[in-house]
Amino acid sequence: MSQDSYSVAIIGASGYTGQELLRYLQFHPLFQLNAISSDVHTGKKLGDVHPSMQKAFPDVVFSSHGEAAEAQADLFFLATPNEVSLELVPFLLDRGKKVVDLSGSYRLSDKKNFQKYYKLDHPSDELIRKRVYGIPEINGDKIARSNFISNPGCYPTGVLLALYGIREILPLLASPVMIDAKSGTSGAGGRVSAPGFGYVDVNENFKAYKILNHQHEPEMWEHLHAFTGHNVELHFVPHLLPMTRGILSTIWLYFRESVDESALRRMISESYAGQPFVRLLAPGENAMTANVSYTNQCHLQVTVDENRRIAVLTAVIDNLGKGAAGQAIQNANLMFGIAEDFGLC
Repeated sequence: MSQDSYSVAIIGASGYTGQELLRYLQFHPLFQLNAISSDVHTGKKLGDVHPSMQKAFPDVVFSSHGEAAEAQADLFFLATPNEVSLELVPFLLDRGKKVVDLSGSYRLSDKKNFQKYYKLDHPSDELIRKRVYGIPEINGDKIARSNFISNPGCYPTGVLLALYGIREILPLLASPVMIDAKSGTSGAGGRVSAPGFGYVDVNENFKAYKILNHQHEPEMWEHLHAFTGHNVELHFVPHLLPMTRGILSTIWLYFRESVDESALRRMISESYAGQPFVRLLAPGENAMTANVSYTNQCHLQVTVDENRRIAVLTAVIDNLGKGAAGQAIQNANLMFGIAEDFGLC
């Protein structure tokens, strides 16, 4: 497809993820913003709600979700609650539009798991089968041929990139994978008023939450199995950090036999050779959230104790970048035949 400009709509543009999409679109000359929506700011100018966007988008006005869905746009980003995405995705696909859904509505194939973790009944087996799960470094060819991408969750993005890189030795695991992950508060999306996410709740505080009951755990398991063919058991505990953005995932792996660190490093390097956004750090270098903040990058590190047959993978991403809006732009680039790193850093 030629590199002309394409019109874009963001449904749900007032939450953290929607705002991050707007930030990326300011610097993407091939994607032209045509419509935005908000269930809170309908009728207001974007620049009045987000003054930093005034210069880039001086005439853009928030409409309702329904009005934005009717817009004449080539591409729709859905940064909406799950129940809204369930309603809008079939409508947009029936109109022949390309869709990148940043909600959790189509991430799980198992409708029973979806009901368990999202407390909603899923209406469409057909669309679950049709969607492509959007990690470009793993699913790039399928993404490029699709018009419907389910953008991954933020925690699964870093974890799956780390584990996919060493997929060859996953059958040697002696016990379940243990995942200890920590996120900044903007990982809550737009739920700034939800209990536990306000300033007084997170300042000078640190907590685990949704222990063994987070919706991203079945997402990790399902897609790790789909990507590798290995039925790997994993346990996941997320934590909320008193900072705005960033995710650090520490992944513990115990093996039945000794593993070689240099071999693991070679596997990761070969898995992501030529990929612009995944970087394996030098031995001894620390994976730090500050080094990926405001980017679409994922930094990986691997440390091995051969005598104890333990490997620890660490992965850092910006939960609003590679974990949400940045990855959504990367997916959209592929969908339109644009270089996947166009407009991203």
